[in-house]
Amino acid sequence: MKLLTKLAAVLALSPLLPLLSASVFAADAKVKDGVLYLDDGSEVRNFGVNYSAPFAFTYRAMVKSGVDMHAAIDMDVAHLKRLGVTGYRVHVFDREVSDAKGNLVDNVHLELLDYLLNKLAANGIRAIITPIAWWGNGYPAPDTETQGFANGFTKAQMNTEPKAIAATHTYLKQFFAHKNRYSGVTYGQDANIIAFELFNEPSHHGDVYQSQNYINGLIKVSHESGVTKPLFYNISEQGDNPAFAKAVCDSNIDGIAYQWYPTGLVKMSRINSNTLVNVAHYTNPFADIEACKTKAKMIYEFDAADVTGSVMYPAMARSFREAGFQWATQFAYDSAVIANSNAEYNTHFLNLLYTPSKAISFLIAGEVFRQVPRGFEGGAYPQSNHFADVTLDYGHDVSVLNQPARFYYSNSTDEKPQAPTKLEHIAGVGSSAIVNYDGNGSYFLDKLSDGLWQLEVYPDALALTDPHQNSSLKREAVRLYQASRHFNLALSDLGQQYWLQGVNQGNRASLQASKGTVQLTPGKYLVAKNKSLLASTQSKIDDHYYLPPMPHQTLALVHQNLQALNQGDALTFSASVMDAKAIDKVELYVRYLGDSEFKVYPMEAHGSVYRQTLTDVKNWQRTGAIEYAFVVTQQASGQTSLPGNAEGNPN
Repeated sequence: MKLLTKLAAVLALSPLLPLLSASVFAADAKVKDGVLYLDDGSEVRNFGVNYSAPFAFTYRAMVKSGVDMHAAIDMDVAHLKRLGVTGYRVHVFDREVSDAKGNLVDNVHLELLDYLLNKLAANGIRAIITPIAWWGNGYPAPDTETQGFANGFTKAQMNTEPKAIAATHTYLKQFFAHKNRYSGVTYGQDANIIAFELFNEPSHHGDVYQSQNYINGLIKVSHESGVTKPLFYNISEQGDNPAFAKAVCDSNIDGIAYQWYPTGLVKMSRINSNTLVNVAHYTNPFADIEACKTKAKMIYEFDAADVTGSVMYPAMARSFREAGFQWATQFAYDSAVIANSNAEYNTHFLNLLYTPSKAISFLIAGEVFRQVPRGFEGGAYPQSNHFADVTLDYGHDVSVLNQPARFYYSNSTDEKPQAPTKLEHIAGVGSSAIVNYDGNGSYFLDKLSDGLWQLEVYPDALALTDPHQNSSLKREAVRLYQASRHFNLALSDLGQQYWLQGVNQGNRASLQASKGTVQLTPGKYLVAKNKSLLASTQSKIDDHYYLPPMPHQTLALVHQNLQALNQGDALTFSASVMDAKAIDKVELYVRYLGDSEFKVYPMEAHGSVYRQTLTDVKNWQRTGAIEYAFVVTQQASGQTSLPGNAEGNPN
């Protein structure tokens, strides 16, 4: 009764969304000659993410954050749409939505899945759902108590023990028949769900024909439940096992599911080497099995795990298309309300706000996946770093998509747009020939009509520590700052004295640029060549702009300590400094240990990064230990010495 009361309260606080349009009743996708087609005859080519808000650790952590779960999902889906995501996949934590006999349990987890699927559909994001995860619900924390049918069986027993198989069949029948309370459509008949992948990462041992019979049994139950959409089964979890792969492909399955983790998993620290060579090509060990050639192919999970740079995703998307994949979903997107800790899966880290450069590279990867044809040949590494209007530069940590209508860059770039006057979409981090911005959050410019654009600017993100260490919700890996920054825009369509109007809630800024520059805080804006265009458009703009709580926007400095130098080496100091309040200047105080005074040098600002190379080399040629500190000067609070946050300066 407690669970039902809680669920009723959740529903009461979240009014039902309108029913989906009749498109949810459209004909199912089909597989022909190994290619997955939509009902309109177009090839499926969806690129997106896994995201687990309704379940397991993610659910518990989001609830612990104190936010309304529905509002949190609204925010994450809006951000996914902003990143061009068109595909969503999740392995349902069946232990949380079933009983010991396999009966589906309608509870808060299932309600949230209903809500999420309906919200995704409303935003044009298609789904492939995996009904069975088998996993416990704890990771990275201990499992909590559940009553699901998978509790009593090992993963291998799930496909061999008659009781486990019977419970699985019961669960699948009821899962497919479950009517989404927000759309009014059953999962089995919802056309926004392109396909089902029947079991997440199964474990098969022994007789491959027994495995084939098991798979055919799942397919039979699905069809008897009225499911006519394509069905997929995992082929890669057993490793390079051609006999098992052939048995799967000889079954009645429509498609096969692969994954790719080319940098491994769970290193417990970031990988700093160039791993582009790892993703030059996707090698499918089963490509020559004749029966597999007639099956559609999806990547159910992928990531460049433990990599913080922003060049891997476009390369992976290219390699997927080269290998003929039509679906690829990264594992896993972090919800914005808990992404500051990266506690969900510490080996993965992707979020629009907290990993802005990686997020823009993910936007680029989605365009690559949708635009390049199946079988596309990107060439051998390093030639493969330049392909189909994309440039990947590991040295400068930047991915660039440069097309007449689109100009996207994951970090500052010197690359010139192909056709500046034809641009319709711009997205980036840092600066380019179009935007000069001294913040480090992402921004998006979308042309609405001649002389009128929409601008979205997201907060700065300061990485405080390696995000791939052990998981902890108490750790702050990245901090967001909603600070005022200089923004210079060079679009001939707008001119140098354009007008800018804030449109999101609480943002009523009204500014005119001087020489192309305005001072703005993160938010959503209309940007117009003439002020008259603003008034006629403002009421027609979607004013939603989502940010999580940001309670710790205080002064912080991140610096890699200098350990040792040889005489004659350049002495270069660099630090990232952020605060919600304006920073007037940052200075370097440095002295030899034992000297009475620190020498003071101004540091040059490059956005939030401050640098100083000591050019008076003759003063720094003695052997011995050097002490140094950074002093931040702010009109609001005077001088602060860092590290230590001490008031005043070391002298």
